Parts: sequence; C-alpha cells; structure tokens
Amino acid sequence: MLRTVLVLLVGAAAGAAVTYYLVSTETIPVAGPMPARARPTRQADEPARAAARPSATDSPAIAEQLAVYELAAATDLGGLRRRIEAEAARSPSASRRFTLRVLLARMAEIDPGEAVRLAVTLALDEPQLVPVFRSLARDDAAAAWRAVGRIDEPALARSIALSLLAVLGYDAPNIERALAAIPTVDASRFEVDALGLFAADDPEAALAAAIAIPARDTRSLAIDAVVRVWAKTDPVAALARVDDLADSELRQPARYGILQQWAAQDPIAALEHFGAQEGFAFGPAGPALVPIMQQLAAADPHELLAAAARLPGQARMMAKQVALQRLALVDPGAAIAYVEREASGIERQRLLASIANGYGRTDPEAALAWARSVQPPVQGLMAAVLTGIAQKDPERALALALAEDPFGRAPTVQMVVTTAVASGATEVATLADRLLSLPDSPARQRALGSLATSWAQTDGERFVSWLVANGARLPIEALRGAANVLPQQNPDIAAAYVDQVPGALRADWIAATASGYSRVDPERALVWLDRFRGEHPEWWPTGRGHPC
Repeated sequence: MLRTVLVLLVGAAAGAAVTYYLVSTETIPVAGPMPARARPTRQADEPARAAARPSATDSPAIAEQLAVYELAAATDLGGLRRRIEAEAARSPSASRRFTLRVLLARMAEIDPGEAVRLAVTLALDEPQLVPVFRSLARDDAAAAWRAVGRIDEPALARSIALSLLAVLGYDAPNIERALAAIPTVDASRFEVDALGLFAADDPEAALAAAIAIPARDTRSLAIDAVVRVWAKTDPVAALARVDDLADSELRQPARYGILQQWAAQDPIAALEHFGAQEGFAFGPAGPALVPIMQQLAAADPHELLAAAARLPGQARMMAKQVALQRLALVDPGAAIAYVEREASGIERQRLLASIANGYGRTDPEAALAWARSVQPPVQGLMAAVLTGIAQKDPERALALALAEDPFGRAPTVQMVVTTAVASGATEVATLADRLLSLPDSPARQRALGSLATSWAQTDGERFVSWLVANGARLPIEALRGAANVLPQQNPDIAAAYVDQVPGALRADWIAATASGYSRVDPERALVWLDRFRGEHPEWWPTGRGHPC
C-alpha cells in the first residue's frame, strides 16, 4: 500500500510540473505484509483513505510526505512505537498531524491492538484515534469494543463507538455492544445518532431500523434524524418513503423534518413541491412553509412573488401576502403597484390589507392618505394601517383609532390597543392613563377593556397595581374581562390584592382566583374559598357548592 502511495505522490508532483528530485532508484523496503482491509461502507472507507493521502491545504510539502512514507515502510514495530512517541511530544502542527497519521496507519497494519493501546496512552485526539480503532475492529471487533470501554473521556468514547459502527454495521446487536462498552451515555440519543450516520450510506435501511425501534419517543427522533439526512441528497425519495408510513403521528413530523431540511438547501423547490399538494393550507405543511416564505421574502420579496405565480390556490395567496408584507416595509409604492396590476376582487382586497400594516410602520402619513384614497374602499384597510402605526407610535395610533371609530362599533380600537401592548413601544400605563383622561364613550370603554385584558396577560403585577391605584376612576364593566383573566393565570398575585381591588370586582376576583388555584391544587382552591364563606354564603347553598 505504501509503495502505491509513493508512486501516486510522484505522479501528482510531475503532473503539477513541480521539479523535485524525490525518489532514488532503489526500491523502498516494506517491513512486513500489508493485508488488504474489508471496506463494508463508503462512510467507513473515508477516514482510512484520508490517513493514506496528503491534504492539499493542511499537509507538509510533498518531499516531506514522501520521506514520512519511506520511514513508515522501512521501520519495524518497535521503531514505529518510538517514532510515534517522539512525534506526539512535538508541538501541534500540520507536519505532526500528517506524520502521526501515517505512522499509526502503518502500525495498525502490523498490530492494530498495539496501535490502539499506544494512541490511547498518548491521549491523541479523535482524528488520530478513529483510523486505528477501525483497523482493530476489522481485525478483532470484541477487542475494539473493550478498548473503547477503557477510554476515560465519555464524549470521546462515544464518538469512537459511533465511528466503529460504520465498520461493523449499524444493526441492533452492534449498537447494543457499543452501549455495553460505554454504559454512561444516553442510550436513546446514541441510537438516534447512529441511525443518522447510517442514513448517509443507506437511508432506506436506516429508516427501516428507525421504524423498528420499540420505544416511541426514540423511534420518532430516529426517524426525524434519518429523513433529514436523506433529504440532503434526495428529498423527493425521502418524502415518497415517508408517505408510506401508516402511523400519521410518525408520518407528519417526518414530512415536516424533510421540509425543513429541503428548505434549508433549496427553499424555492421545497415551496413549490409542498405548495402544490392538495389540502396544503389546512395540512401541516401550510404553517410550516410560512417561515420559509418569510426567509425568501427577507432576502428578495420579488423572487417570492415570482415563485408565487407557479403555486396553486391557497399557497399562491399565502406567498403573495408574505412577499408583499415584506415589500411594503422597503418599497410600499412597488407593493401597491403590483397589487393594482396583478389582482382584482377579493384577492385585491386581501393583498392590499397585507401591505397596510408595513406601510403604516414605515410612513404613517402616506399610509393614512393612501388608505383613505383607495377606491373602491377596502374593509379593514384603515385598521391595518393603524395597527402598523401602533407598533411605532402607540399613542398616536390610539388617538386616530378613536377618531375613526368613536362609537367602538368596529374592532379597530381593540386591534390597535392589543398591538400597542404587544409591541412594547411605550409604557402600557401611559396608554391606560391616556384612555382614562378621555371623555367616556363606547370606544373608550372597549379600548380600556382590551388594554386591561392584554396587560393582565403580559404583566399581571403592574396591571393590578394600576387597577388598585385608579379604582375610583375605572369603568368597572370594561374591566371584568381582565379581572377574570389575571387571577386564573396568576392566582398568587390576585390573592395578594384581593382586599384592594374595587368592590364591584371583588366577587369575580375571588371566584377567578379559586379557579386559578383549582388548575394546579384543588385543595388550595377550597381553602381559599373557605375564607369567604361568611362573605358569600350563597356559594354554599347546600353546604357543598362553590363557584369553581
């Protein structure tokens, strides 16, 4: 084998027109036989080949490489041991890595067990250990597993064990032998990783092995690992095989895994394939494709619009909406022009609504003027613009919403308030105080109700503090929703403030707090209610009832 390497190296040098006087006319002696090794898989071959060939970017000069091969071929076992020990003592370098690789490969041909013992004793790193362990595994699998068990570092032992499966096979008995050698590792995770590696060579067999795993959670993880590897090379074949799975609880997540992997490599192809499927919008691929569309739109919304034209029905509409939402942030004029040119009827209304939010965020004045000028008018267009403004200037958006809908008949005010709270663009207390300062109206009542409910869900303690401080000024009916939401979400906070909330909310507050406790601790809920037996005897008309 070393003779062949020498010839190849000389040929490479000559072919590159590099003038070296490298090889003497004498025959290079070879110390001992060099038996050919079995090569069960393509994956298992690669490190062995790597050990015997120079790297174009991380190797010493060809002359030095040839000298190392000559040395390895001419040195006996004892000499190799001394040379390897001396080389390992050197500082890390490309030359050291190459020399160790060649000398260890030669030693493993003569005595793989001794090569493994020496490499482990010298605490060489994983790239040096893997080839010699594989040589030993081909010669004596049981000895190789025993040697893995003697590695002190668990992570390294795990990696070596996985590498041996590429030589010995990924079948269940070999995985069991690996786990017996390294009993401290997570067995389920090891099996999943092993089958993921197997999939690189034989995805069909790897998937069959994954499906056969008895433990359901491990089976699901293994199937996902296998199909993601398969999808890197042939996503269509992977999908076809996964579609044959009878269990939908395994099939659907596997399809999603393929979609994610495919989209990472070729998002347009993944989008076109999944978007063309029947029932796309209502199946698992529908929501799963939205992040892919958003990724494409962020890079180039025009590219996504072009791809949308090749999609059917629901997928086409979804892709257009996502693309136009993004385009509205950078060039709202182009987005509007596209819709007016390409769409009509209901599609036009829906696409214009997709533009409105981003337009409101980037240019509030122009967006307001545009929304008022659109003919024929589009229902909800102004509300969408205002929610866009609310993400940057909540107080202005709220004032505009109240002016647009003073009677609160439409959901515009509620939408603006909910968006303003979620955006974090201003203090919620500032918005709440602003609403309290306005004259009473149906729109104000609804706005306060929406703000209080959203606030109670996102920051319950501050909401309660504000509620207690402003109790005398509050329209109680507008706050009943929030007074039910907060105690159920955080009964401990509600219990701490029960004696301070406005009296008109107290009964609802107590009952909602009991409901919140009952979700996690029914006994505590009953103890809580018992505190108020005298205050609300009607809750126990027969001695047994309670408001939970």
